[in-house]
Amino acid sequence: VLDLYKGFQTLFISTTFTYVITRFYHSSFMPHLNFIFVMGHLAINHLHAQFLNEQSTDSIDITGSQMVLVMKLTSFAWSYYDGSYTEDHDFNELSEYQKSRAIRQHPSILKFLAYAYFYPTLLTGPSFDFADFDSWLNCEMFRDLPESKKPKRRSDPNKRRQIPKNGRLAFWKALQGLTWLF
Repeated sequence: VLDLYKGFQTLFISTTFTYVITRFYHSSFMPHLNFIFVMGHLAINHLHAQFLNEQSTDSIDITGSQMVLVMKLTSFAWSYYDGSYTEDHDFNELSEYQKSRAIRQHPSILKFLAYAYFYPTLLTGPSFDFADFDSWLNCEMFRDLPESKKPKRRSDPNKRRQIPKNGRLAFWKALQGLTWLF
């Protein structure tokens, strides 16, 4: 991660802990334990950076990215708990928002790491839920559009495209960007 080996190690500890605990620890206490660990790890790193770290011009503080990662990993653990541990609570008792964010099946290690280290959220923020990342990754992020807004495919008129056409809008934004650049 940008040639920051110690920073990557710090982020990898929290990420690995969350993946392992959500995958193998089946308890109603799992999301709480995950939060305690990742927040405690962040607190230790903040204290270390504040009091024990020598200031140098070539060092980069990784705790900013770790704060975003704590939000992502905590929401992942709660979403997975909501989607998988139905013996502790009834899935129908969840709110509509919780149902839409629930993770019904644990992702593969590759998909989880892709979510955890997704550049637009890890280094710059903001954080978002795994359900949003998964729908983006599977090109299903526009599945909730009204039927009238979904364009038809040319090859088979019965099938509809998931992604609406945005050529004019994209061209207009690129033109604005070039104008401001100039």
